[in-house]
Amino acid sequence: MICLVSLGIFLVSIALCIVFYGQFTSQARLDLQELTQIFRGNDSRNALLNLDNVAPWDVRVTIITKAGEVIFDNTISPEDMSSHLHREEIEEALLRGEGESHRFSETLGTWTYYYAVVLNDDTILRTSKTIHSIWLMYARTLPITILTIAITIMVGYFLSRWRAQKVAEPMENMRKEFSANVSHELKTPLTSIYGNAEMLKAGLVKETDKPLFYEKIMSEVSRLINLVEDIIMLSKLDENKALEISADVVLWEVANECKMALEQKAMKHQVDIQVFGAAQMKANHSSIYELFYNLMDNAIKYNNFGGKVSVNIVKANGRIEISVADTGIGVSKVEQKRIFERFYRVDKSRSKQSGGTGLGLAIVKHIVLAYGGIITIESEPNQGTTFVIGLPDK
Repeated sequence: MICLVSLGIFLVSIALCIVFYGQFTSQARLDLQELTQIFRGNDSRNALLNLDNVAPWDVRVTIITKAGEVIFDNTISPEDMSSHLHREEIEEALLRGEGESHRFSETLGTWTYYYAVVLNDDTILRTSKTIHSIWLMYARTLPITILTIAITIMVGYFLSRWRAQKVAEPMENMRKEFSANVSHELKTPLTSIYGNAEMLKAGLVKETDKPLFYEKIMSEVSRLINLVEDIIMLSKLDENKALEISADVVLWEVANECKMALEQKAMKHQVDIQVFGAAQMKANHSSIYELFYNLMDNAIKYNNFGGKVSVNIVKANGRIEISVADTGIGVSKVEQKRIFERFYRVDKSRSKQSGGTGLGLAIVKHIVLAYGGIITIESEPNQGTTFVIGLPDK
C-alpha cells in the first residue's frame, strides 16, 4: 500500500510538472510576442528609450541591421557578436515583418525562445527568453518529491505499527485520533513546501525573493524532521526501548546542557534561565536530556518577554524532585487535564510560530512514568506554571 502511494505521488508530481511546464512556456512565448509587438511601429531609437527598464535576466533585447550586424544587446557587447543575418527568426522577420524560433542548448539543458519584428527604420528588434528544460526543472523539484515520499513511508510505517498494537477499544480510539492528528500536522508543512516549490519551478518568484522562499521550505522541512523525531521517541517509549540505563547521570549538568542549547531561543524571547541544586541518578542520558529540554523549551515558549525560568533539583529521603517554573501565561484548570495529551497545545499560535510539534509534554510524561515517577502541574492563568517531577532515587 505504501509503495503504491509513493508511486502515485511520484507519477502525480511528473504529471503536474508537465502540465505546469506547458502552461509556463506558452505564457512565456505569448509575453515575449506581446512585448515585442509593442515596438513594431517605432524606430530603434524610440525602442531603446522604452526598453531601458527591461532587466537582462528577464528578457534579452537585441537590435540588428538589415545586413545582420548587431548594433545593440543588453547582455553582450555588440562588438563580440557575429552576424545574425542567417538566424531563422531574422530571416523570417525580413521576409514577413516578424519572425520567431526556438533553440535548445544541450550543454545548458535550456530552451531559448526568440521573437523579432522589423522597425520603422528597417532595423530588426529581437527579444529572447531562456527557459530550463522540463527535466531540469523537474530535477530541481525532485528533492521535494523524494522528501514527500520518504515522509509518507515513515508515517505509513509508524501508523501501521501503531494500528498493529491495538489491545482494546479505548486504545484503538486513541490510535485513530493520533493518526488523524499526525495527518493534520503533516499536511500543513507539506502543503507549504509544495506551494513554495511550485512557485519557484514556475518562475513566478523574483530573484531577490528566492532566498525567502528557500528559507520557508527549509523551515517547514525542519518542522517535519522535528515531528518525525518526536514520533520516533514516543514510539520507543511506548515499547519501553528508550530507557536502557547506562550510567550515573548528573542532573544539574544535563539541565545546563539544555540551557546552552536553548540559549538563542531564550535570548530571542528575553527570558532568563537559572538552574539550581545538584543530584545524580542511574539513568539514560538521552531520556533525561529530552525531559529537561522539553520542559525548559515550553517554559520559554509560553513565557512573557523579560520573564524567568527556574530549574530546581533536590535530592532527599530516597527521592529526587525536579521543578521547572516559569513566569508565563499559565494554564487554566480545564486545560491542565489535557496538557499531557499528544498534539494538545495551550496556545496554538505560539506553538506553531516556534515550530512546536505538540508532543513535548507527552514525551516528558512517558519518560517520567518509565522511571516509575510522577509529574504534576501547578498553574494559574497569567501567573506562570510550575511542573514538579518526583523520581525514585535508585
